Amino acid sequence: MKMKSDAKILGENIRSVRKKQKITQETLAFDADISVKMLSEYENGKREMNSQVLFRIADALMIPVDELVPERLRVSQPEVHMAPDEEILLNMLQKMNPEARDLIMKMANQLSQTSVA
Repeated sequence: MKMKSDAKILGENIRSVRKKQKITQETLAFDADISVKMLSEYENGKREMNSQVLFRIADALMIPVDELVPERLRVSQPEVHMAPDEEILLNMLQKMNPEARDLIMKMANQLSQTSVA
């Protein structure tokens, strides 16, 4: 049984995401600054893609590159287990503007340097 090439899988993933987002080849090609012919060749696995094009396509689709590359090539991320209060703090930090986040980071740094006995 012949395995699909990485280029073929990558192309199928691009096509799948593009269709889910209801984007035409013309629109995606324009947004990624490539020709429609090139995009078609990528989607059909008939052309190898360089990393610059891959990043432009992912940006145009507004998704991480990792969602496009074949599963076997993905970089696995270690699972992070947090206590409930850590998750709450992280969620609050993510919602803050940069100035508030900087202030919180400075306060946390100061507090971590003082030992509580």
